[in-house]
Amino acid sequence: MVHATSVEIVNDGQDGTPAIVRACGPDDLLDYVNPSSQVAEFGVEVPNGVDDEDRPIEACTEYKLGLGARRVEVTTTVFNLSHSPRGSSSATS
Repeated sequence: MVHATSVEIVNDGQDGTPAIVRACGPDDLLDYVNPSSQVAEFGVEVPNGVDDEDRPIEACTEYKLGLGARRVEVTTTVFNLSHSPRGSSSATS
């Protein structure tokens, strides 16, 4: 999960082209959605390797809404900040 630390209006759509908002930030699973953090709050020790591991990546998600559109187009781009290849996982929404 990406912890958005910056949000910018790329295009406000006033010129008739799609409005675009971009949110960017590092990999950071927020504690309230991290199952191991929830279990740890009850005093249960979580084994190593089960807890969230922040990765050296950043990501940007763009939200695009065209004039008269009934749907928002969402595109996420992930940037590997390390020098080694990373496996990937994906989610569909």
